[in-house]
Amino acid sequence: MTSAKQPLQRKQILILFATALGLSCGFGALYFSTIPIFLKPLASQFGWSRAETSAATALAMLGQAVGAVMIGRLIDILGITFTIGLSIAGLSVFTALMSQQIGTLTMFATVSFFVGLLAVATTALGYITVVTRWFEQRLGLALGVAMLGAGVGTVIFPILTQTLITQVGWRNAYLGLSAFALVLGGLAWILLFVVARAQSIEQLIALHKHANALVMGDSFWQALRSSLLWYVALIVFLVSAASLGFAVHLAALLSDRNVTADTIARIVGITGLGVVIGRLFAGALMDRFSASSVGGYAFMSGAIGLMLLVLVPANMLWAISIGAFLIAFTIGAEGDFIPFVVKRYFGTQNFGSIYGSLFGVFALGGIAGPVLFGLSFDKLGSYSPALTGAALAAAIAAICTLLLGPYRYEATQK
Repeated sequence: MTSAKQPLQRKQILILFATALGLSCGFGALYFSTIPIFLKPLASQFGWSRAETSAATALAMLGQAVGAVMIGRLIDILGITFTIGLSIAGLSVFTALMSQQIGTLTMFATVSFFVGLLAVATTALGYITVVTRWFEQRLGLALGVAMLGAGVGTVIFPILTQTLITQVGWRNAYLGLSAFALVLGGLAWILLFVVARAQSIEQLIALHKHANALVMGDSFWQALRSSLLWYVALIVFLVSAASLGFAVHLAALLSDRNVTADTIARIVGITGLGVVIGRLFAGALMDRFSASSVGGYAFMSGAIGLMLLVLVPANMLWAISIGAFLIAFTIGAEGDFIPFVVKRYFGTQNFGSIYGSLFGVFALGGIAGPVLFGLSFDKLGSYSPALTGAALAAAIAAICTLLLGPYRYEATQK
C-alpha cells in the first residue's frame, strides 16, 4: 500500500466518525426523536390537546421539506463547510427558543417550523454530502456506517431528555439539548473541516487519473427537466409515506390490538434494529450489486411486512415483529438508497441541490404518510386500509426501482 493511500484511508475513517457524530446530534436524533417526550409536559402546563402539541411533528417536517431545496442549493453555491456550520447554529438557537414557550400555539408552531427549516444540513442532507465526496468504491458501506450515528442518537437522546425533564424540568431540558447540539455538532464540524481537510484535495487528485471525474454530473436545471429525477422522486415519496406512516402509528396500532406496553416497547426496539441493519446491509450490498436491485428488493420486503400486519391475527406477535422489522429495514435501506442513486445517476457536480430536492420529497412523504394513516383510523375505524394502501405503494415503488436501468455515472477507479 502506497504512502498516499494510507493518509487518505485514515482521513476516511475520521470522516466517517465525524459524520456519524454529527448525525447523532443533528435534527433527527436530537430534536425530532425527542418531540414525543416533550408532548405530555407541554400539554399539561399549557392546557393544549395532544393533537395540538403533536402538530409540531408535521410542522418540523414541513420546515425540513421547505429547507431541503434551499440548503441543497447553499451547499453547491456557498460550500458544505459554511452550510453545515449555519445549520448547527440554527439547531442550537431554535432548540433553546423552545424553552421560552409562553403558552401560545402560534409561537410553538413557528419555532418548530424554523427548527426544521434551519437545521436541515445537520441531517443526512448535509453530512452524507461530505461522505459522497470522500468515497467511491465503497460508497454504499460508507453511507451505512455514517448513518449509524443517527440511529445511536435516536436511542440516546430520548432517554437523556426524559432524565433531564424529570430532574430539571422541560425548559431546562430544551436548554440542555441546545448545548449538546452546539458542543457535539461543533466538534463534528471541527473534525470534518479543520482536522480532516488538510491536503485532502491533493491526495484525491493523486489517486485519480482524471481529477475532473470528481465534478462530473448534471446541472440542477438539467436534472429538474429530466424525467428520471421525477421518476426517482415518485419512488422516494411512495416509500417514505408508506414506511414513515407506519412508524409514527406503530405504538397506537399495537395498542389497539391489546398488545401490552412492554411488548410494544420490545417491538419498537426491533424496528430500531431493523433500521440499523437496513442501513448497513443495503449500503454494503449496493457496492456489489446495482442500487436498483438492492433498493427494489428492500422496498418489496417493506410491502410484505405491511401486508403481514394486515393478514396475521393480533396474537401472532412473532409474525407482527417480523413485519415491523421488514418495514424498518426498508426505512434504513431508503436512507442509503437516495444519496447513492443521486451520485450514480446524476453525478456530483450539483449533488447538494439534487439530493436536497429528493430529501424534500422524502420529508413530504413523512408528512403525508402519518396523516393518511390517521385519516384511515378516524374515518374508517381501522388501520387496515392504510396498511393495505401502504403495501401497494411500497410494491409499486419496488417495481419502479427495479426498472431504473444502468448507472449514468460509474464509480471512478482508485
